[in-house]
Amino acid sequence: MGRPALSAQRAKPLWRPDEESIRRANLTRFAAELGFAPTDYDALHRWSVENRAEFWGAVWKHCGVVGERGDGPALVEGERFPGSRWFPGAKLNFAQNLLRYRDDRIALVGMLETGERCTFTYAELATATAAFADKLRLLGVGPGDRVAGWLPNVPATVVAMLATASIGAVWSSCSPDFGIEGALDRFGQIAPKVLIACDGYDYGGKHFDMADRAEAVAAATASIESVIMVAADLESNAVTAAARSEPAAQPTFERLPFSHPLY
Repeated sequence: MGRPALSAQRAKPLWRPDEESIRRANLTRFAAELGFAPTDYDALHRWSVENRAEFWGAVWKHCGVVGERGDGPALVEGERFPGSRWFPGAKLNFAQNLLRYRDDRIALVGMLETGERCTFTYAELATATAAFADKLRLLGVGPGDRVAGWLPNVPATVVAMLATASIGAVWSSCSPDFGIEGALDRFGQIAPKVLIACDGYDYGGKHFDMADRAEAVAAATASIESVIMVAADLESNAVTAAARSEPAAQPTFERLPFSHPLY
């Protein structure tokens, strides 16, 4: 016997939300604001495609986007691609929207292959971002400059990205296992002003040192003026220390046009 026909497989959903989950869903509230029944997803989807400016204007309002919405439609010359313009009158900052909270709820959990674990509350994440952004500003980074992160998937990487975005600079990153040539291929295209790299990382039970590789990439990239090294472990690196030791620091955000580059 062969496998059941695809149509037969699709006839039996793997999971359905219960009524309470449907009632509490963000999509249900959003659909109701626009006059659609929560069960009529097809109609909402069709309307969103046929009325793009109205749909995305409603998304901005419903999601409480932090920023200046500006006058006019959410989409201008929407039939042109490329050439369409989204929220042409808006000014906002991506990092400000992610850091809108300042409380003790857990925002990030970091865990290494070694089992080492740390957490950041929203308040600590904002403080760490402020401290790192100040470091970038001291290195001359401003709106439109590029910052390269050669970092593993750890909280320090998120902090570096948020700090970069908060001052209106452009973020690019790749994993340490890219190797020198891979990093040069990625970063050589964008002329970064600052390179942020980890001093090493653990993978497959082995430790890989990164200091010499970071120096090689910086030496081969003429645009790089400064290198920031981040410790591989979670608790002793400067990003974590800033979050713990400078509770009064708060980030400031450069609000820029919607079309300003981010990543």
